[in-house]
Amino acid sequence: MHIANKRILVTGGAGFLGRNVCDALRKRNPAEIIVPQKAQYDLTEQSLARKLLDDSRPDVIVHLAAVVGGISANLENPGKYFYENAVMGILLLEEARKRGVGKFANGYRKRRMFPTALPRKLSWRKVKRTAGNTARASSRCCR
Repeated sequence: MHIANKRILVTGGAGFLGRNVCDALRKRNPAEIIVPQKAQYDLTEQSLARKLLDDSRPDVIVHLAAVVGGISANLENPGKYFYENAVMGILLLEEARKRGVGKFANGYRKRRMFPTALPRKLSWRKVKRTAGNTARASSRCCR
C-alpha cells in the first residue's frame, strides 16, 4: 500500500517497536504520523477510542499498542491482560470500520520474543499460551 500523503495512526508508536516502525514509515513520506499517548486516549475505553479516531482522522492504522506487565505479571493476571489487549484491538477495528479507514494493520504475531531465562522456573508453554491468546484473537479480527 502506498502511504505517501496519508495520515497514519500508530498506536504504541512511542514504544520500542513503535518508534522503529514510525522511523520506517517516515521514509515513505506520509502526510502525518499520529502517535497517541495513553494518558489522553485509553484505548480500552470505547469513548476514548472513538475520540482518537475522530481527532486524528487516519487513512491507515498500525495497531502496536499493548498492555504489558512482564512475564510474571502476565501469568498472575492473565485475564486482565487478555481482556485489555483484546478490547483495544476490537474497539479500534470497529471504530475504524465505522469511519471507513482504508487499512488496519495489526502488529500482533503468534510468536513472541521472550528472554532466554525465565524467573522462578516458570513454564515456557504457559507463558507462550498466555501471551499468544490475545494475539490470535486480535489477528483473527483483521483477516
